[in-house]
Amino acid sequence: MPCAWAQAAALEHGAWAGSEWDGAAVGALLGFAAALFCFYTLVPTVLMWGGSTVLNLSLLTSDLWAAGARWGDRRGVGHSSRGGVGSSSTVLNLWAAAARC
Repeated sequence: MPCAWAQAAALEHGAWAGSEWDGAAVGALLGFAAALFCFYTLVPTVLMWGGSTVLNLSLLTSDLWAAGARWGDRRGVGHSSRGGVGSSSTVLNLWAAAARC
């Protein structure tokens, strides 16, 4: 983690300094960190129980849910305000795959 902090300080100092840190920005950053934690916690479990095929199918399924949410929200154009649907479906699919095995 200190390497990531040093890299962010060296390469992205201007972007971090120019950002407005309101509740929505901090919440989005914390949500992203929580999603990464869940993903990296569940992936080894799914790989041990179901193998790489189950993991790949779960990730492909979550990509389809994200595409469906984007299409349903803006008819496939631009960014989706329901991006959390795709992110949460990744975690739910991994959890379901781990529970089936």
